[in-house]
Amino acid sequence: MRFFFIFLFIATTRVFSFNIQVVNFIDKDSPVYIVVFDQEEGFPYEDDKAIFKWTGLPSVAEDKVGTGLPAGNYAVAVFQDTSGDGKLNKWFFGKPREPYGISGTLEKPLKKPDFNRAVQKVFPDTLMKIRLWRP
Repeated sequence: MRFFFIFLFIATTRVFSFNIQVVNFIDKDSPVYIVVFDQEEGFPYEDDKAIFKWTGLPSVAEDKVGTGLPAGNYAVAVFQDTSGDGKLNKWFFGKPREPYGISGTLEKPLKKPDFNRAVQKVFPDTLMKIRLWRP
């Protein structure tokens, strides 16, 4: 009987996560990189400090990418690798040379993104849209 209740609990428990959709692609063939941070340290360029990383095709990112992360406060950074070298290329003063997007931005960022401005509270089944900006 105990096993029945354990099975019933597992069968009725659903794990909800939030999704990310990327829009405004410049190049439909270059890979897209998405990183999610739950802390300020490393945001937005140090992907080794991110809690979620995804790389894939623009067609998948335009549909949606599931994060598997529960509800919480997250900041998201996205870039499209048009140069094909696997990293975000920047000018000597730090401005990106490739298309990029940051959560919580309504206009093109003019300086390095601030974690506190980019962080958003997400709930189960939230769809977060990130717009790519031209460099």
